[in-house]
Amino acid sequence: MQNLHGDSLIANLISFISLFHLFEESKRIPPFFARKFGHELTDAATLTLPNGRQSQVSLKKDGRNVWFRDGWHEFVEIHSITPGYFLVFKYEKNSRFQVHIFDTTACEIKYPCMSEESENVKDEMVDSEDCVEIRSKKRKKEELAEKNESDELDLCDSLGEMGIRVTKRRRISAEGRKRAIRIATSLKLKNPTFLVILQPSDKNHAYVPAKFANEFFSRDAKSVKVQVLNETERSLLIRWRHRGGFFLSKGWAELSKDKKLAEGDICVFQLIRKEDVLLKLSIFCA
Repeated sequence: MQNLHGDSLIANLISFISLFHLFEESKRIPPFFARKFGHELTDAATLTLPNGRQSQVSLKKDGRNVWFRDGWHEFVEIHSITPGYFLVFKYEKNSRFQVHIFDTTACEIKYPCMSEESENVKDEMVDSEDCVEIRSKKRKKEELAEKNESDELDLCDSLGEMGIRVTKRRRISAEGRKRAIRIATSLKLKNPTFLVILQPSDKNHAYVPAKFANEFFSRDAKSVKVQVLNETERSLLIRWRHRGGFFLSKGWAELSKDKKLAEGDICVFQLIRKEDVLLKLSIFCA
């Protein structure tokens, strides 16, 4: 049995496990960790996965509490983290964390392969009982990732030619892409428009593409009005990203619940009014 002395004890002290819950816009760092290391954390953290991929996430300090904030939603979305998953964070100093992601069966997930520029990252030989496939099929996965990326670009290009921005998402099915193009074509839109193909993480907030947000919204904007059909206008709060674009945050979860939005549904937002901005929302169920 491993003892709890020396480096082993230190490793335990600077690691923590966090369970992912539904509708998390941010992730709170456990109080015991914040008390011990909060003073040395900067305003941004680097999360590194076993495959070498890194994500930048802002850190928000509120008294003794510390939260992963901007960039957390994208991290969750990219790796398809859903309720019941848990993450193991190992702190490496200088606001850098090694992160391992485990699914609801307590098996570590298969991480997306890096591009050729990261081929020198050492392959991790993980026991089969850890449910992680040894990356012997790396090239095949890379080719699949390249195809998926190409398909997403095709979708963006096709809709872009119609003047429609689209939220770039991962794991959109071929049928989902075809539906999006069919719907956009049938609507004969005249107003500035963006389109979202809903993913599980969109129940709590929907992302407005950077190009659309930067062109039609002031960075000082705090809210936007959304109207479904001829219903009463709803005021939704905006949460801006550092890298551009924003999330429809407070108020979106209620709208999503009221309209029974689900994965695969397509939401088309049209800019109807530029003063006291109003977006008209059309919903197409999967």
